[in-house]
Amino acid sequence: MTINQIACFVEAAKAGNISKAAEYLFITQQAASSQIKALEKELGFRVLQRENRGVSLTEEGKILFEDWKDIQERYRISVDRAKDYHNKRSKNIRIGLEDMGKCSEDIMQGFAEYESKYADLHIKFEVMSPRRIICQFESGNLDMAIVYDSEFQGHTELKSLPLHERKLDVCLFISGKHPLAKKQTVTLQDLKDVPIGILGEEYSLDFKRLTQHFFEYNHAEPPSEYEVYGSRRDLEINLIAGRCAAIVYETMFDDRDHKLKSFPVDVDNNSFGISLFWQRDEMRTKAAALWRIIKEKMSRDRH
Repeated sequence: MTINQIACFVEAAKAGNISKAAEYLFITQQAASSQIKALEKELGFRVLQRENRGVSLTEEGKILFEDWKDIQERYRISVDRAKDYHNKRSKNIRIGLEDMGKCSEDIMQGFAEYESKYADLHIKFEVMSPRRIICQFESGNLDMAIVYDSEFQGHTELKSLPLHERKLDVCLFISGKHPLAKKQTVTLQDLKDVPIGILGEEYSLDFKRLTQHFFEYNHAEPPSEYEVYGSRRDLEINLIAGRCAAIVYETMFDDRDHKLKSFPVDVDNNSFGISLFWQRDEMRTKAAALWRIIKEKMSRDRH
């Protein structure tokens, strides 16, 4: 049996789905299925039970998974470290991070756990705009980035792994003191005379475009006035002050202190999420290890 066969089995077991395992391993579903079948043929028994919605471990598979679940990651990390030593690569991992509001705590905890697990590696991160992240990737000054997917549409040279299993909800946020906040439901049609807060193009590549898209999709009159802000925090302060409303991802603001109130916005079937991005092939192993840690933290139903 080979490490590739074991990797396909382990990832399929973790995901409960061969397609998701193949996506993580950057191979086709057919290739992943073939590797698992070859493993089962050599062993002489099934390790995965095929079901309508995915796969589950057989009793024999449970025994192997318990001992093998970390083999593939340890193998890839050890090879990666040896290559780093041979090529005299830096031990610093440079990460660009878009300001994501209430997701930031999970991401920071993920960074800390990663450095604890891989003590010879050190994360250096900086909060920056998606536009600057792209520039830093192009100049070779960045190893990874954590960004909303919609910001990087069209940048096919970047590789990515999704940090959310589901698409993010889109919400209308207004001040808790705003007259509209007293309503049970608020629609985009209710915002006819309310300034709409957006992030400027220097900060976000897609904010205004998506805001206009949401109005069009809901057949609402487009905003007559935009208030442009230079950071997520500036937008939040002005929202709390009641100077504008904003249509943003659910993760942007936390209204648990009742300074802000949120209402769901109908959207189409576009996939809105957060992903970990990288560009150079040699970052694949480090990115995958960090992705797994942060994804586990973000999977908790707290957003």
